[in-house]
Formats: sequence, C-alpha cells, structure tokens
Amino acid sequence: MRGWFFVVALTCLLPFMVGCSEDRSKEDKPAAPTFTLKDLSGREVSLSDFRGKVVLLDFWATWCPPCLLSIPHLNALHRAYGERGFEILGINLDQGDPDNLSAFVEKMKITYPILIGTSEVTKQYGVNPIPTGFLVDREGHLRVRIIGFNETIQESMAQEIEKLLKEN
Repeated sequence: MRGWFFVVALTCLLPFMVGCSEDRSKEDKPAAPTFTLKDLSGREVSLSDFRGKVVLLDFWATWCPPCLLSIPHLNALHRAYGERGFEILGINLDQGDPDNLSAFVEKMKITYPILIGTSEVTKQYGVNPIPTGFLVDREGHLRVRIIGFNETIQESMAQEIEKLLKEN
C-alpha cells in the first residue's frame, strides 16, 4: 500500500519538479494581460507593440540559477526564430540598480529585450516560481505556460514556438 501511495504522489509531483507546459486549445485561449514596462534605456514597451508576433514572456532574476541556465537557450531561440516573427521579452524581477542589470545583460550577451518587471505584472500573470514563461500567440492570447527550466523544457519550448509560428 505504501509503495502505491509513493507512485501516485510522485506522478502528481513530477510536473512541478521538472517544469510543466500547459497548451491551451484554440477554444480556451484567454487574452494575455496587457502591460507597459520600461526597458533598460528607460523606454516604455507594451506587449501590444508585438501584436502579430509569437512572444515568449520570460519572468526571471539574476539570482535564480535555472534562469541563468536558460539564457543561452533563449538567445539561441531568439536567433533561430526571430526572422520568422518570434520575440522574447525578458521581464526581470530583480529589485536592484538598473545599471547593474545592464552590466549583467551585457556580460551574459543577452540578445533579446529586457524589461523591468513590476509586482503588478507579476500578479497579473500569477508568476511563482521563477523562471516562468508564457507563450503568447500572434493575436495576443496566452497559449502555453512554462514553469522552470531543464533539458526537457528546452526541447518542448522550441516545439511549441514552431507550432505557434505555423498558425495563421
């Protein structure tokens, strides 16, 4: 009996340990909450500026080890799909000096826009834990939620992006 309980508990917890992806069908695709945030140069950037593109919203922080591991992969996705209508918006949740963040972004060679996150946007998207990502389709609908980062998530992100880029 104890062994059966362990198998059931492990099956239920496994998505939380390795990250999860939730694909939303076309019938159930809520609008992505709108926001306007400042980028590292102080310019205001809105999600609506990217209408017509597939967008990955990546909520992250410099002190988060899985977030740091994801940066090279996100750079690669940005290079691979950018010309096909894909964009990444890195929404940083650090509470520190933006100049330090700019230096970090330069050091890590991040190729996609970084925005300064707010608690309001974090609450709107229900971000917890980080990294948490959201794929937004060309029409501005939330389609996939991605929690965490590891090799399995890395592979599924590219597949989900490819699928959304093929949609009309």
